[in-house]
Amino acid sequence: MQSIQSIYMKNSVDPIAPVIAIAIGILLTTCSIKDEQYITSADGVSIYFQKAGVGKPVILFIHGFSPHSDCWRDQVNYFSKDHQVIALDLPGFGKSGQNRKEWSMDSYGDDIESLVSKLNLDDVILVGHSMGGLVALKAATKIPDKLRCVVIVDMLNDINSVLTDSQIEDLINWVRPKIRKGNLDSLDVFFSSRQNTLRYDSLLPSEIPSFWWGIVRNTFRWARDDAKQTIKEIKAPVYSINADNTPTNVDAMRQYSPNFKATIIKGTTHYVNWDKPDEFNKALEAIVNSN
Repeated sequence: MQSIQSIYMKNSVDPIAPVIAIAIGILLTTCSIKDEQYITSADGVSIYFQKAGVGKPVILFIHGFSPHSDCWRDQVNYFSKDHQVIALDLPGFGKSGQNRKEWSMDSYGDDIESLVSKLNLDDVILVGHSMGGLVALKAATKIPDKLRCVVIVDMLNDINSVLTDSQIEDLINWVRPKIRKGNLDSLDVFFSSRQNTLRYDSLLPSEIPSFWWGIVRNTFRWARDDAKQTIKEIKAPVYSINADNTPTNVDAMRQYSPNFKATIIKGTTHYVNWDKPDEFNKALEAIVNSN
């Protein structure tokens, strides 16, 4: 979530700015991807993915809650010059199927394992934003021999800061009315600019599926109950690229991943890769080149 600055920016938008921002938002969601394909998950759900570039390591981008693979447009365009890059729509989002019975982190980990296996990938870097960071951690335990490292983007900033079930419900009740397509004034609170609000809005479906809120509930419970043990099981290096609006507790994470390293990008919010894409790309590139 964002600071008072976001609310101020929301209320001080120039009258012509929304018109310009809408045009920019449309351009931002146009992604120059070479190949678009589908696989089927272990439980029979269609999984859409975009693929571009050649070269190792392979970088596999995993989006967070509510957007889809197009949220990585700037990263796909940048890294596909030297690497094979893949960005998928997790089941329940984007162009992937919604016919899943159990929306669990384990199922999402299986999805990544299926994608890696069916595309015969190795030397893989998993990059996950927000909820996608948790998916990356779970998937890392399923593909240990094919994994180079894991990069979590603005998630588990303080692994010891967790929510009770009651707090999770309060959070869902607060967020749920805001996450609606076209609800720009309410969505502004999450973003640093109206441009980013419009970009996010363009990634939302016309109707929000009711099962999304079960995914949110399961995500926060998994972060509380399972993340620490999962990180302990990962032998590959674990990194974070985080915003500076929430403190990052490096020492806490190193209790579970002793060589954990974090990069903090100043002046950013939860969508770090949107706020400062060039700085984000350089930070991720440094991780890729160091492994």
